[in-house]
Amino acid sequence: MYGSGSAREEPPHGGTQLFEDVNGRIREVAGRLDPRSEDDWEFVCECGDAGCREHLSMPLPLYDDLKKERVPLIAQGHPFEWARRTRARAAALQQDAVALRNQAQVQRSRLERALAHQLERAFSDYFFEPRLEFECSSCSYGIRARELPEQCPMCHARDWRPRRPPRPHGR
Repeated sequence: MYGSGSAREEPPHGGTQLFEDVNGRIREVAGRLDPRSEDDWEFVCECGDAGCREHLSMPLPLYDDLKKERVPLIAQGHPFEWARRTRARAAALQQDAVALRNQAQVQRSRLERALAHQLERAFSDYFFEPRLEFECSSCSYGIRARELPEQCPMCHARDWRPRRPPRPHGR
């Protein structure tokens, strides 16, 4: 088997990079020795297994086509070691993503509860709690409160009367 995988796969990194570099050097030397040769050249397997000693034979044009398409050279029956590592990493990343999503949902629900509590307090203070409007009998100082202070902060009088609603203009 000359190569496996799709043309869109990224080349592996780590241990397989060494094998790719070796194959690149083989290609360089072969190109210098006999650039138009249709003979097969020996390349090393790029499966990523550190103990792999398999070779693949192929002509230079085929090697060039495979490398142009970024297809790794894998001996027949060899697993993609880097693909296994990539799948394991992807599974771990998926688990991390689920955990992060769950943490975000917890934080969002906490924020929603806190905001709801703040809004409830704000609205109850200004809209739902009854507030009465009074004015000082002596100086007509107006106040809006749930309960009246003992004395007017302006003139210190102790007499309050309910405030009348303002009259509409023009009537």
